[in-house]
Amino acid sequence: MEAPRAAPQLTATSSHPKESMEVDRVAVSAQSVYERFQLSPAPTRRGSGVHSGLTPTVDNTRQTVDDFLKDPGPTFSSMALPPLPGDVVDPTLTAILEGVNEIRKTVVTKETLNEFYALQRAEYQTYVQAETAPLHDGFQRLSSNFTALAKDSFEQFDRVGRLESRMDSWAASSGSEPGPDLNDVARRQVAFIGFGEATTFTERIAAMDAFMATHFADIKTVHTNLFPDKTGRPSRNGFVQFGSPKQASYIADAVKSRSLKVGGHNAVEVKRALTEIDRNRNWALRTAEGIVRKSPKAHGKAVSVKKADGRGVYVDSVPAFVQPQRHARDGIFQGEFSGLSLR
Repeated sequence: MEAPRAAPQLTATSSHPKESMEVDRVAVSAQSVYERFQLSPAPTRRGSGVHSGLTPTVDNTRQTVDDFLKDPGPTFSSMALPPLPGDVVDPTLTAILEGVNEIRKTVVTKETLNEFYALQRAEYQTYVQAETAPLHDGFQRLSSNFTALAKDSFEQFDRVGRLESRMDSWAASSGSEPGPDLNDVARRQVAFIGFGEATTFTERIAAMDAFMATHFADIKTVHTNLFPDKTGRPSRNGFVQFGSPKQASYIADAVKSRSLKVGGHNAVEVKRALTEIDRNRNWALRTAEGIVRKSPKAHGKAVSVKKADGRGVYVDSVPAFVQPQRHARDGIFQGEFSGLSLR
């Protein structure tokens, strides 16, 4: 190991003690401490099976510091007594020189301290690198595992979605079709849709009552009224309520088969009233159409809606959303659109 540059010796013949004791501030060497002691910053990681605190690289830097501390460093010759008149030796001066010489034996120069600082810093940096390297390995493995788990979760979710679609389709064709809501009052009503905006509430009620008296005088009605709009006010659509669903069905079928019209209001359409299930199915069909049209999988393709046979939403004539059961709510997204949802 190259020893630090020694400080100049102090002699009794110096013109001035301060000048003789001035430390040479020239750099010890332009060569790097890492090059002179062959330090390597790359630690051996825990992943290799060796504890990072005892890796060869850390041990090498630690040994370098130990070798530096064991080096005796620069040596200084003892100072001689200056020549004095006569042969008498001053004991005080002798004691002072002995003390100074003792101090010079253990003197530490600034260059030595700087070099020690560099070596010790290199040791700590290498140790910290060895200790933190396993954390980087752990985070990399954790990131890799998380990516794999996320991919697997997505694939599993997709498989579950397709399985649910198959189960729904199987249930729809298994014969276990739900029936109508027997408590829905709309099943006992006939609707009168589309009265003119200029007509009054009284005129609309009177027109419905006159229609029943003219064409179905033998059937007793229970109630005549107008459906409320979104604000709760009477709308332009009314209804007549009967005592049973069969009477309402009879009236609706007769109006259709005989092409009956409401006197003075030929634009009004008379038909069965929509049940709550019917309103839900209409909402679901409209909503599904909007969702499918916005889906990237439908871009550039023809989207169509069927409201009768094969009721549903179709993309290039392939069903994307179906309502196979007459009295079932909502509907079923199918095929490549099976991951979509109405809500």
